[in-house]
Amino acid sequence: MKKIVIFLLFIAISFPKITEAKIWRVNNNPGVVADFASFDAAMTAHAAGDTIHLEPSSTSYTVSETSIYTNHLQVTIIGNGYFLDQYGNQGLQQNGLLSVLSSASGNFILINSNVKFIGIVFNYPVKLVEYFASPTYYTISNVYFESCLFWDNISTENITYSGAAVSTSGLHFFRNCFRMDASLATGSSLSNFIFENNICFGAVTVGYPSTYDQSVIRNNIFKNGFSCRGAYLANNIFTHPFISFSFNTCVLKNNIFAKPIFQTGSTAEANNQFGVDMATVFQDAYFFSPETASFISEETPAKLAPGSPAIGAGVPNGATPVDCGAFGGPNPYKLSGIPAIPAIYELQVPTLINTGTDMQINVKSRSNN
Repeated sequence: MKKIVIFLLFIAISFPKITEAKIWRVNNNPGVVADFASFDAAMTAHAAGDTIHLEPSSTSYTVSETSIYTNHLQVTIIGNGYFLDQYGNQGLQQNGLLSVLSSASGNFILINSNVKFIGIVFNYPVKLVEYFASPTYYTISNVYFESCLFWDNISTENITYSGAAVSTSGLHFFRNCFRMDASLATGSSLSNFIFENNICFGAVTVGYPSTYDQSVIRNNIFKNGFSCRGAYLANNIFTHPFISFSFNTCVLKNNIFAKPIFQTGSTAEANNQFGVDMATVFQDAYFFSPETASFISEETPAKLAPGSPAIGAGVPNGATPVDCGAFGGPNPYKLSGIPAIPAIYELQVPTLINTGTDMQINVKSRSNN
């Protein structure tokens, strides 16, 4: 008899396609052979355009303070998602373990530029920082978070060179879940900022720089405080009926507020709904209750209820109606942070076979597009 051991994450197609770009496997599970056992080693070895698969594990991957934010080669880092095999999200990935990044110093995970994260769990505070290494000065630029879970705060700030003013360009958030506060792009300059289809349980601050291009904040759910400057806000749902909001020189279109009508401070408004009973908006009363404004480990209640006033209430996409909230729009939120790449969600492999006989393996996969 022969014992068979198979470790399988998912099939992935990296982005973008660059000549001779390489895929690196990182796996710290005992007995698994991969390119690297540590995340830092993969970050040191990668070339521009490479993809790093951070394979699921019961042990988190530690990040040194230099492995991400001082390495300025373009890289995509793909994980397994979050909330797998729980809260009604069973069967989305064959392997229910997570791809978790932790701080080696026990303080922060520092990120600077030219990196895209997909399906990663950050269980330490994330700081997007400028970096000064004489004679080169690096701004915060070209950082993408897609289908990630932020278990702690995320912020933009300057902690390495006190004489510089924070400049942020190309900071994008798509289909993420924020457990705590997000304080983003509060320095001197902001451009090309996009925040779409996210679920936010903590307070969110976006864009209070002295110079800025208009940010795009669209199809999100905000369950706590919110303030921003110089943004286009459309199709969002603000679920808290009491907390103050601040909109400075913003354009607000087709947003839904639990709070009764108030002075927004925006430069233009159209088709916003105020004083909406959130019990009519979402599937589960526990989700929208002010008493649960802090994080709950469930996303399904954020889906719209039948007959919800958010259905078709967003800014239309041409002639196509658009729902408000994280599950609306052309790129809706995906449960459990499943990356928009092919995945294996069921695998049947015999543990023992007779020597010299064929082994039958059954695999089920989906595209997740």
